[in-house]
Amino acid sequence: MNMKKNTDWKETAKKFLSSLLIDNPSLFEAPRVPGKGRGLDYYATSAFLSVLSTTLQEFHFNHQRLPDLVNLPKTCDHFFKMKFFNQMLMRPNPASKLNARRYIPNEIKDLIRPPVCYWSSTTPTLPPDEEIPAGTYWLKLDLGWHAQEIIEWSSSWPC
Repeated sequence: MNMKKNTDWKETAKKFLSSLLIDNPSLFEAPRVPGKGRGLDYYATSAFLSVLSTTLQEFHFNHQRLPDLVNLPKTCDHFFKMKFFNQMLMRPNPASKLNARRYIPNEIKDLIRPPVCYWSSTTPTLPPDEEIPAGTYWLKLDLGWHAQEIIEWSSSWPC
Protein backbone atom coordinates (compact mmCIF):
# COMPACT_ATOMS: atom_id res chain seq x y z
CA MET A 1 0.00 0.00 0.00
CA ASN A 2 1.62 3.24 -1.13
CA MET A 3 0.80 6.21 1.02
CA LYS A 4 0.30 9.76 -0.19
CA LYS A 5 2.89 12.43 0.48
CA ASN A 6 0.59 14.19 2.96
CA THR A 7 -0.32 11.04 4.90
CA ASP A 8 -1.49 11.55 8.47
CA TRP A 9 0.83 9.00 10.09
CA LYS A 10 -0.83 9.16 13.52
CA GLU A 11 -4.14 8.25 11.92
CA THR A 12 -2.38 5.50 9.93
CA ALA A 13 -0.89 4.17 13.19
CA LYS A 14 -4.35 4.08 14.81
CA LYS A 15 -5.77 2.11 11.89
CA PHE A 16 -2.72 -0.18 11.88
CA LEU A 17 -3.21 -0.95 15.60
CA SER A 18 -6.94 -1.47 15.16
CA SER A 19 -6.41 -3.98 12.38
CA LEU A 20 -3.72 -5.79 14.42
CA LEU A 21 -6.12 -6.13 17.36
CA ILE A 22 -8.54 -7.86 15.01
CA ASP A 23 -6.14 -9.86 12.82
CA ASN A 24 -3.47 -10.78 15.36
CA PRO A 25 -4.67 -10.12 18.93
CA SER A 26 -2.10 -12.53 20.41
CA LEU A 27 0.57 -9.85 19.85
CA PHE A 28 -0.98 -7.83 22.67
CA GLU A 29 -1.73 -10.73 25.01
CA ALA A 30 1.80 -12.05 25.61
CA PRO A 31 2.50 -12.57 29.31
CA ARG A 32 5.44 -10.77 30.86
CA VAL A 33 8.57 -12.89 31.25
CA PRO A 34 11.06 -12.08 34.05
CA GLY A 35 14.26 -10.56 32.63
CA LYS A 36 12.65 -9.92 29.27
CA GLY A 37 10.53 -7.18 27.80
CA ARG A 38 8.79 -6.16 24.61
CA GLY A 39 9.33 -2.83 22.89
CA LEU A 40 5.65 -2.17 23.42
CA ASP A 41 6.19 -2.35 27.19
CA TYR A 42 8.86 0.38 27.23
CA TYR A 43 6.70 3.21 25.92
CA ALA A 44 4.22 5.22 27.92
CA THR A 45 0.74 4.66 26.49
CA SER A 46 0.60 8.31 25.49
CA ALA A 47 3.93 8.07 23.60
CA PHE A 48 3.38 4.73 21.87
CA LEU A 49 1.18 6.05 19.08
CA SER A 50 3.74 8.71 18.22
CA VAL A 51 6.58 6.16 18.19
CA LEU A 52 4.54 3.74 16.09
CA SER A 53 3.55 6.43 13.59
CA THR A 54 7.19 7.50 13.13
CA THR A 55 8.29 3.88 12.75
CA LEU A 56 5.55 3.15 10.22
CA GLN A 57 6.59 6.22 8.24
CA GLU A 58 10.25 5.08 8.20
CA PHE A 59 9.23 1.54 7.26
CA HIS A 60 7.06 2.82 4.42
CA PHE A 61 9.80 5.15 3.18
CA ASN A 62 12.22 2.21 2.96
CA HIS A 63 9.86 -0.53 1.72
CA GLN A 64 7.04 1.39 -0.03
CA ARG A 65 4.45 -0.46 2.04
CA LEU A 66 3.34 -0.95 5.63
CA PRO A 67 4.57 -3.97 7.59
CA ASP A 68 2.55 -7.18 7.43
CA LEU A 69 2.58 -8.59 10.96
CA VAL A 70 0.05 -11.32 10.18
CA ASN A 71 1.76 -13.12 7.28
CA LEU A 72 5.32 -11.83 7.91
CA PRO A 73 6.36 -12.18 4.24
CA LYS A 74 9.85 -10.66 4.57
CA THR A 75 12.64 -10.29 7.09
CA CYS A 76 11.84 -6.59 7.52
CA ASP A 77 8.33 -7.56 8.72
CA HIS A 78 9.86 -9.94 11.29
CA PHE A 79 12.20 -7.17 12.50
CA PHE A 80 9.31 -4.73 12.80
CA LYS A 81 7.40 -7.30 14.85
CA MET A 82 10.46 -7.93 17.01
CA LYS A 83 10.87 -4.20 17.69
CA PHE A 84 7.50 -3.93 19.40
CA PHE A 85 6.13 -7.39 20.22
CA ASN A 86 8.84 -10.04 20.74
CA GLN A 87 10.26 -10.79 24.18
CA MET A 88 13.91 -9.69 24.33
CA LEU A 89 16.53 -9.83 27.04
CA MET A 90 16.67 -6.53 28.88
CA ARG A 91 20.21 -6.88 30.25
CA PRO A 92 22.72 -7.59 28.99
CA ASN A 93 21.57 -6.11 25.71
CA PRO A 94 22.80 -8.29 22.81
CA ALA A 95 22.23 -5.38 20.39
CA SER A 96 24.79 -3.24 22.19
CA LYS A 97 27.77 -2.70 19.93
CA LEU A 98 29.79 -1.62 22.95
CA ASN A 99 29.29 -4.97 24.64
CA ALA A 100 29.43 -7.13 21.50
CA ARG A 101 32.77 -8.70 22.51
CA ARG A 102 30.97 -10.48 25.38
CA TYR A 103 28.99 -12.53 22.86
CA ILE A 104 31.91 -13.73 20.71
CA PRO A 105 32.48 -17.46 21.32
CA ASN A 106 35.95 -18.24 22.70
CA GLU A 107 36.84 -20.48 19.75
CA ILE A 108 36.61 -17.58 17.26
CA LYS A 109 37.78 -14.62 19.38
CA ASP A 110 41.14 -14.63 17.55
CA LEU A 111 39.38 -14.25 14.19
CA ILE A 112 37.37 -11.15 15.09
CA ARG A 113 38.61 -7.71 16.00
CA PRO A 114 35.79 -5.91 17.81
CA PRO A 115 36.03 -2.12 18.10
CA VAL A 116 38.11 -0.83 20.99
CA CYS A 117 36.01 0.77 23.67
CA TYR A 118 38.05 3.64 25.13
CA TRP A 119 35.40 4.77 27.53
CA SER A 120 32.00 3.53 28.66
CA SER A 121 29.67 4.91 31.28
CA THR A 122 26.10 4.70 32.44
CA THR A 123 26.09 8.47 32.97
CA PRO A 124 26.32 11.12 30.22
CA THR A 125 29.55 12.60 31.62
CA LEU A 126 32.59 12.52 29.31
CA PRO A 127 36.20 12.30 30.46
CA PRO A 128 38.24 15.54 30.36
CA ASP A 129 39.17 16.64 26.82
CA GLU A 130 42.90 16.22 27.38
CA GLU A 131 42.36 12.54 28.25
CA ILE A 132 40.83 11.77 24.84
CA PRO A 133 43.47 11.08 22.18
CA ALA A 134 42.87 12.63 18.73
CA GLY A 135 41.24 10.28 16.22
CA THR A 136 37.98 9.01 14.81
CA TYR A 137 35.45 7.72 17.31
CA TRP A 138 32.15 5.90 17.02
CA LEU A 139 29.79 7.34 19.62
CA LYS A 140 27.07 4.80 20.41
CA LEU A 141 24.28 5.69 22.75
CA ASP A 142 22.86 2.39 23.91
CA LEU A 143 19.18 1.58 23.37
CA GLY A 144 18.58 4.43 20.96
CA TRP A 145 17.29 4.41 17.42
CA HIS A 146 19.58 6.49 15.17
CA ALA A 147 21.57 7.16 18.35
CA GLN A 148 25.07 6.83 16.96
CA GLU A 149 27.52 9.23 15.41
CA ILE A 150 31.04 9.22 13.96
CA ILE A 151 33.09 11.96 15.57
CA GLU A 152 36.43 13.38 14.44
CA TRP A 153 38.20 14.45 17.63
CA SER A 154 41.19 16.78 17.61
CA SER A 155 43.25 17.24 20.75
CA SER A 156 44.06 20.79 19.56
CA TRP A 157 40.46 22.00 19.88
CA PRO A 158 40.01 24.68 22.51
CA CYS A 159 37.79 23.62 25.37
